[in-house]
Amino acid sequence: MSKTDSAPTSEMGCHSETSKNSTRSDITDSTLSRQAYQIGSQNVFRTWTIDDFEIGRILGRGRFGSVFAARSKQDDVLIALKILFKEQIDKYNVRHQVKREIKIQHHLRHPNILRLIGYFHDPHRVYILLEFAHGVALYDRLKEKGRLGEGEAAKYVHQLADALKYCHTKNVIHRDIKPESVLIDRDGNAKIADFGWAVESNSPQETFCGTLDYLAPEMINRSAYNHTVCFYLVSFFMIHIVKKGHIIQKTSDRWTKRQFGELQRDVDNWALGVLLHEMLIGRTPFESTDENQTLNAIIECKVAIHDDLSEGPRDLIKRLVVKKPFMRLPLSEVLTHAWVVYMITRSNSFLNRHSFHRRISGSSFSL
Repeated sequence: MSKTDSAPTSEMGCHSETSKNSTRSDITDSTLSRQAYQIGSQNVFRTWTIDDFEIGRILGRGRFGSVFAARSKQDDVLIALKILFKEQIDKYNVRHQVKREIKIQHHLRHPNILRLIGYFHDPHRVYILLEFAHGVALYDRLKEKGRLGEGEAAKYVHQLADALKYCHTKNVIHRDIKPESVLIDRDGNAKIADFGWAVESNSPQETFCGTLDYLAPEMINRSAYNHTVCFYLVSFFMIHIVKKGHIIQKTSDRWTKRQFGELQRDVDNWALGVLLHEMLIGRTPFESTDENQTLNAIIECKVAIHDDLSEGPRDLIKRLVVKKPFMRLPLSEVLTHAWVVYMITRSNSFLNRHSFHRRISGSSFSL
């Protein structure tokens, strides 16, 4: 497990990407308008205030504020209300990051991504309205159980891979997949809930962001992800393009058709592989009491895959946790990986049989 005591709320960001010339007025510009919309069945634009909500129990605390259960008085809809203090946002210079998180998550629509419904602000606080997941953080689930069964882990990997694939089609890189960033709802489905370090992948990223045990080597090296990938790609072709004086015509689509802008997204593929190991074993393959050892193990890609893992998840982890970004298994192939498909199919078959027997036992027959 990660070395924190409780799952934090999504309020931390990349300080190196924050504009140092911003003023407090930045937090109240059009990016953080006073409009929240699509509450419940309504699809309206209006001005909201904190008085429009009944505030309930606290769901989590973070450096910049807290998350509460809340209910819309107009629609009687339960939501999660994140309240951030502008004074704290200013103190840690994360205005740009808060606005970026809202902008990114607000436009994402996927069943395995926690929905950002709307947002508003007053002179002292920023309010973010989120879907209420009726569940627990994956972090807390692992803390309670220690490790998950293969069927459950495969289901979450499949759902998270699908959600990340969707994000990548929207040019969004998450950059911080970990147990604290994932919620498990009451139906047992995984939802990505934290976009505090997410960015749009339209330019090289040079920031040192995320949680150490889940960082890809190129992020630790603090080099632009695109530039790192370019170096790896050039090295690959220098080695493989010529053989006995002839150009090799056949190369993998995975390397030739993916754009450089896409390749920086593979930091999410790496993190998904690390997460799978933690779900099945209870710790990451790089976890150590010595931070320098963890750093070196990641940079050198010394993956200590636990002996308890069966061949299926072991193969998937080996194909995701790869030093060269362009060599990592694409998310589309994670979805069709033999172990993932087998475990999900087996789980669905069991649920269908269980549902059938339950219907039969509950029925009454007359002759």
